[in-house]
Amino acid sequence: MNRWRMVLTRLYFLLLLIFSQPRWLFFFLGLPLVILGLAQRVWAAGTIEKKKSLCTSGPYAICRHPLYFGTFLSGLGFTTIAGALPIFYTAFLLLFLAFYFPVMKQEEKDLAVAFPEPWKDYIQHTPLFLPSSLPYSPTTHAGFRFRLFLQNKEWEGVLLSVLLLLLLLLFLFTGVTPLTFIKGE
Repeated sequence: MNRWRMVLTRLYFLLLLIFSQPRWLFFFLGLPLVILGLAQRVWAAGTIEKKKSLCTSGPYAICRHPLYFGTFLSGLGFTTIAGALPIFYTAFLLLFLAFYFPVMKQEEKDLAVAFPEPWKDYIQHTPLFLPSSLPYSPTTHAGFRFRLFLQNKEWEGVLLSVLLLLLLLLFLFTGVTPLTFIKGE
């Protein structure tokens, strides 16, 4: 499942680039979503020590899957910046529902086994996906650590996102997109 999720996500963004029709209005509407999504992912990746303990601090205090919530926000932002056709929004939502929610459910089963008592309390106070305005508080985690951000390889996603943004900006400034180039316009 994880392999298909990565392949189809990359294919989605490749097709999004090919069929992009960016406009400045779309750029300014989508950019805040991309920034918020990436910031959420960076914060979450710099907070969690995967498989060592149940992380309930930082972004994990407001939702159980902040990495995926950040992915959702930034993906929606990139779809908007690209000036995507409505079919791309539908495809993005279907991809997310088909691949990310089952992964979340499997991760939750694994965490329930690994950390049974703290997990029961945590899930009663923390929403699955959409952040809560009332953070879960019984924690002693150290907060954001750059070492964890690097260790969790989140820098790869940030780098790819910056490259995607630069490509879309190039399309905006030049008026040339892959589709207009193929058509010879």
